[in-house]
Amino acid sequence: MSSIQPGWFDPARRNTNDTLLPLLSALNLPFRLLDQGFNNIFILTQIRAEADNLREENRRLQEWYNVAQLLKAENHSLRSLLKVRVNQSLSTVTVQVIGDTSGPYAQTILIDGGENEQLNKGDAVLGGEGLIGRILSVNQNTSTILLMTDVSSRIPVRIDGSNIQGILTGTGGQDLTLTRLPEGSQLNEGERIITSGIGGVFPPDLPVGTVRIQKNGRISVSPFADFGRLVYVRVVRMQSDIINDPLTNPAEQPLAPPTKTLPISDLKPNPPLNPPTKNLKQVQP
Repeated sequence: MSSIQPGWFDPARRNTNDTLLPLLSALNLPFRLLDQGFNNIFILTQIRAEADNLREENRRLQEWYNVAQLLKAENHSLRSLLKVRVNQSLSTVTVQVIGDTSGPYAQTILIDGGENEQLNKGDAVLGGEGLIGRILSVNQNTSTILLMTDVSSRIPVRIDGSNIQGILTGTGGQDLTLTRLPEGSQLNEGERIITSGIGGVFPPDLPVGTVRIQKNGRISVSPFADFGRLVYVRVVRMQSDIINDPLTNPAEQPLAPPTKTLPISDLKPNPPLNPPTKNLKQVQP
């Protein structure tokens, strides 16, 4: 009986493996590429889904950021209004700025209060930390404010702590011009300007701005209010009491009660007056 040694087939097996290995690798290559392609597609799908989620999250965060910025601006505007002290005898109302209606010939803004808030033409308006202008026109639910930077704006003012008075004039820019000062007036850099109340257009002592002395010696005023950050403003309803006061508005005065007319038969003639008597002296014959 013959025996077969296991080692006899090793060389043949190695040669066969060496011969078939490239062929098997070539046959397996499409399957490996297909599997790799499916994996890449799955990874790309996951990446796109994550990207969409990140974009949606970023959009929501941007919305919250915009809301936060708006609330921050409103909070800053309201806090600034609290810094402006107004005589407690004056009636004020806080309203929101809803638009900038400035044009080439006028600097105005629109607020969401009008006759419904008992606002009147000429009422002073505060914004930020000081005066910004006055109401130019009033509608039912909105009003137009003429900013004090407008070239047609004229405000009677005085230097805080002194009796030096003048007229603040708009220039169309951020700085204002101080005119009609008494001859020989000496102003210092940084002095506070407040309303004088002359003419009754504006209440007295409202903060306006500070004195700026230019290099050429021209005197200008830098407003306290930041006109670029107006979100809420406060209107001083100084004319409401005057308009509704019957003592100053004849149309509101009550009519006098009608007098009672008596018929002719009830009228009694006045008794005749006795003629004056004279003491005559008798003449002796």
